[in-house]
Amino acid sequence: SEAYPTDGNLGDDAPPEDRLNAHIRAILGTIFDDGRVGNFAKVMFSEFGTPTKEFHEVVHATFHPLKEKMDGIVRSLLGEGATESEVFLCGMSVVNQCMAFAHRRELRRHIVEQEGGGPLNSDILSEHIAEFSLGGMRAVRERIMRSAQGLSEPADMKDLI
Repeated sequence: SEAYPTDGNLGDDAPPEDRLNAHIRAILGTIFDDGRVGNFAKVMFSEFGTPTKEFHEVVHATFHPLKEKMDGIVRSLLGEGATESEVFLCGMSVVNQCMAFAHRRELRRHIVEQEGGGPLNSDILSEHIAEFSLGGMRAVRERIMRSAQGLSEPADMKDLI
């Protein structure tokens, strides 16, 4: 959407951390939009549950370029040794954190404001999702690097901390 550019108007030479944050802001901006853009997103998300024939064409045209962009960002964060599966799983994790806020606006607002300790907007949530995701991808990158060097995995989570 022009209202929420997935590159945040940063350009391809921006650090991948900034590009990830911009991509997340665009997804959440679309989800939280109360206007025409948000209504389109609402229809698209409802189609995921009961897809029509046309839905597959729209998904490919709309979401495939977004997935390619996310994959490029994730690949640059994970490094050259990342497998397609690792790139896919990390990208899917980021998107699904955003998608958690895509359903039932009234319920979302109630949960976010009540359980989240006050009003949370898409900017606050995008910062959190980016920070959380970057931490996870950093751990995946470290595992990839250890594996490439022939080093063993940590015995458990406390060894990572």
